[in-house]
Amino acid sequence: MNLMKSIVIVFVILYASSLMFAEGSCSSCSQMHNNTINAKQVASVEQKGGGANENHSAATVTLPGYGKKVALDKNTYFTYEFTKKPKMGANTLKVNIMDKQKKAVKSYQVFVSYDMPSMKGMHAVNDQPMQINKAGNYLLPLNFVMPGIWQVDLKFMQGKSVISKGSFTLKI
Repeated sequence: MNLMKSIVIVFVILYASSLMFAEGSCSSCSQMHNNTINAKQVASVEQKGGGANENHSAATVTLPGYGKKVALDKNTYFTYEFTKKPKMGANTLKVNIMDKQKKAVKSYQVFVSYDMPSMKGMHAVNDQPMQINKAGNYLLPLNFVMPGIWQVDLKFMQGKSVISKGSFTLKI
């Protein structure tokens, strides 16, 4: 009988410990969710003007917001936006790269990564190539699987050189 009591006590202690651990995790998780970030706020971004070898990590440039011009070099800039207001599920991100004469530039490769900063790696999608349509728009569907803050990273390349990297956040 004493052996049975001991086993029950051990299970009760293990169960109580697991509840305390789970509660601590949830409170830190909800604490992160309560630190809301406005969609217009952006993460840090770095820009490399002349291009950098892919083996060197280019810093990230600050993206100013939807529809705002961001220089890639002295002759080209890009803008980004979603085709519709972002929501849970599939959303299409559109990037336009233009020259000084406002003509579409199609010589770049653009890669998109996105994740939830509060759950780093849990919903990560890494380096998805954007596709170019006939109008010269770079497009990619992004699937936001749950509400919360999402970080979207853009990487612009020519050949094997990383020209620029940028990041923005949005709330779903």
